[in-house]
Order: sequence, then structure tokens, then C-alpha cells
Amino acid sequence: MTTIPKHQQKNYEIFRDCLSTALIEKISQPRSKKPKRKHRSKKYSSSAPPPTSPISTSTQNGDTEKEADPSVEADDLADFADYIAAETFHSLPDELKTLDYYTYTKSPDLQTRTAPPAPRSTMREADGCEVCGRDWVPLSYHHLIPRFVHSKAVKRGWHRAEDLQNVAWLCGACHRFVHRFAGHEELARRYYTVELLMAEEQVRRWADWVGRLRWKGR
Repeated sequence: MTTIPKHQQKNYEIFRDCLSTALIEKISQPRSKKPKRKHRSKKYSSSAPPPTSPISTSTQNGDTEKEADPSVEADDLADFADYIAAETFHSLPDELKTLDYYTYTKSPDLQTRTAPPAPRSTMREADGCEVCGRDWVPLSYHHLIPRFVHSKAVKRGWHRAEDLQNVAWLCGACHRFVHRFAGHEELARRYYTVELLMAEEQVRRWADWVGRLRWKGR
């Protein structure tokens, strides 16, 4: 596996988290069932038995399919994301491998080509992701009352204007999960605190699963 130099390690970890967020989002979505194709039945001679699939054979032998162990799946996903991230990071432009905030603010060219960093004024209050608890991955702020419904929230009396900027610090995977879990209005009316989100069993199951994703030391 590609070795990451020490001076590039910080940016590599940020890149790995972004990549793993996309992978987690993809595999956590429910699978759509494809309609089964109808096959014409084939006639077999009496001397040769019809072919059997490995699944049907194991069923006839009394074997039952074992459910996948969630902890094993999490370990496999972490290993896969780590491998893909390392190989991809190696191909990035050298300036991105070591880019930091100081360099960014001193380079007008970089500021025109990359998005500004998120405000971090309240991040010191968070010990880690406020959903899954991971403290070794980058965090971004989530508006507990989504900005898209700020005007409606005040006009209809859901919230006071001074509460509109309440945020929670979440990892990328949990941030995307929250927005898949509920729409803007539902988040504003029913899930406007971390405690209200964590009261839902689906959110707790997600937090327990994604919280087991850990990266091996490099």
C-alpha cells in the first residue's frame, strides 16, 4: 500500500474522511429490488438431473445463510476506504497534499479555485461528532434549523429568530445521513436539537454502526 509522508498525513486524513463519507452514503442507501426475469423452462432428459445452483444445493443440505457481522463489515469498509484513499491521494497535485489555511489565505489564486473553509467559532465546544462520537475525523457544522426554512420557522412560530443559528458539529457521514433521514421542515419542527435526533432508533443504529469505522495507523 502507498506510504503517506508525515508532512502530508493531516491532509490525507481529511481526504480519506471525505472519500469514506461518499462510500458510506452509497452503501447505506436501501437497495432497489429489480424485477425478476422470466425464463423459459428447459427440458432435460430423464438420464441427466437438472442443474442446481450453489444456493439451492446448500439449502437442500440443511445449511442456512449466516447474517453478516456488522463489526466485520465496518472493518472491511475501513480497510477498503483506506486503500482507495491512499492510492488516490498519491495522484493529487502536490500543492493539495500539503495545503493549509495559512497558505490558502496568502494565495489569491487558491482562493479563486477552492471553497473557503467553514467557520469554526463553535467547534471548540464539540469533543467529536455529536452523533457518532468519532473525534478523529474532520467535522462540519449542521444548522439544526435548516437555512432553507429560516423565514418560515420564524413566521409560523416554530422558533425564535435568535435560535436560527444553532448548530451541531457532525462528521461528513453523519451530516449527510441527517439530511437523508428527514427533510428541511421536519428537521426544523421535530429534530432541532441533537437530543431529539438521538431519540430516534434509526439514528442511534446509524451512529452505532458508523462509529465502528476506524482507520489503521500509517
